[in-house]
Amino acid sequence: MNIMETWLVNMPIAKNGLTSDMVPETSEFAIQNAIKNNYAIYITLRRTLDGVVVAFTDNTLSRLTKKDGYIANMNYEDIKDLKLLKTDCTILTLEKVLEIVDGNVPILFELKSNNDLPIENLVFEQLKSYKGEFAICSYNPNIILWFKLNAPTFKRGIVSSFFKHVDLPKLQKNYYKKMKGNKISDPNFIVYDANNIPNRFVKKFKHLPLIGLDVDSLEKYDKVLKYC
Repeated sequence: MNIMETWLVNMPIAKNGLTSDMVPETSEFAIQNAIKNNYAIYITLRRTLDGVVVAFTDNTLSRLTKKDGYIANMNYEDIKDLKLLKTDCTILTLEKVLEIVDGNVPILFELKSNNDLPIENLVFEQLKSYKGEFAICSYNPNIILWFKLNAPTFKRGIVSSFFKHVDLPKLQKNYYKKMKGNKISDPNFIVYDANNIPNRFVKKFKHLPLIGLDVDSLEKYDKVLKYC
């Protein structure tokens, strides 16, 4: 099917589910809220030290829980009972996310990883038998390349921004910002920070669908709508 005719282009996507002050991001309630309102869901995946894939936005725990530390440095047993904000919601595994969604709405998974703790195969093993609609994306073009080579039927996208507040070497920032890895990873779509749209880098790949990331106001929505 032409990707321009899929949910990636024609359906609103709720980042972290539909949240509120009492509904933490990427919680079971946030996912259920998105399903009830017929939104696709954008979910960030990370892996623990012992290889469990979890749904969690940040690389550290402190903003959303009362514990500090990096998820990549902890075993799942260390974090599975942590409460999100002031609720009884806990950190979901990828397995639990798939169980909750159960094909009711599509899911766009962003994969976060590093070379020492690969996540690609762990995600693939769980998604290959999932019956619902989904796609994967990542800032790391090597992750997208892995899926091109090992799961070519998976829809895959590159995530990018200007990385103004990210601690990366300047050359690496430019490489990611300009999406130079696209030549090798061959993404099917682009997810770009709405704060940096429009720009000449996404125009270079105008044949690919463009999804605006972090559209958090009507003003920003109106600004980027004609480009995305």
